[in-house]
Amino acid sequence: MTGRRKDGAESVTRARMAAMLGQGSTDAIGAGQVPPRDTQGPGRTGGGRVTPMRLSVDLAPVAYQRLAQWVLDTGADLGQKVTHVAVFRALLDELLDDEVLQARVRHRFGQR
Repeated sequence: MTGRRKDGAESVTRARMAAMLGQGSTDAIGAGQVPPRDTQGPGRTGGGRVTPMRLSVDLAPVAYQRLAQWVLDTGADLGQKVTHVAVFRALLDELLDDEVLQARVRHRFGQR
């Protein structure tokens, strides 16, 4: 089942998510588990979901300031506007396509 939140983003129940992923039960998306990677996402050919999923990220003020400065500097270097969203999307694409980067990110979780 899907519904709309007050901010207009779509919410998806675990049962609906399992159905969307073609899985028979919600056990496949239990606590601590991640659904399979969507290989038909934005920029890829084929069918699949067309409504974007909303994801919110809370950043520490210092991290936000560093990100904002990087975005401004990069936009100036490239001579075009760069947005926070574009940076996160590019980072996600890089992460999903680069096994070395995936290992580096996983390593960070072990350091905390």
